[in-house]
Amino acid sequence: MARLDELEALLREGMQRSRQTSLERRAPAFAAIPSLAKARAGLRGFVRAHADDARAWRLLSLAEETLLAYPLAIAALDRALALDGRRDKRDLKRLAALHAAEVPDDDA
Repeated sequence: MARLDELEALLREGMQRSRQTSLERRAPAFAAIPSLAKARAGLRGFVRAHADDARAWRLLSLAEETLLAYPLAIAALDRALALDGRRDKRDLKRLAALHAAEVPDDDA
C-alpha cells in the first residue's frame, strides 16, 4: 500500500495548503490545487484498481470534499462505509456535514 500512502501524503499536503477548515469549506487556495488535483486523480485510479479498499474510498471522499465536489465526496464516503460494514460516529457526522454542504444556501 505504499502507493496509497504516497497519495494520502499528497492529499494531506494539498489540504494544508488549501487554507480550509474542517468546519467551513470554501474554494481551496490556488497553491493547493495542483496537489489536490493530482491526489484526486491518483485516488480515482487507485479505487478503479482496488475497488474494495475502504481507506482509499475515504481518502477519495476527502479529496472530493476539499475540491468542493460534494456529491462525489458523498458517493465515495458511502462506498467506504458499505465496504467497512461499520458506522463510525465520525463518518456519520462527516456524511451529514457533506449532505448539509450540498444544499444551496438561500441567503447567498
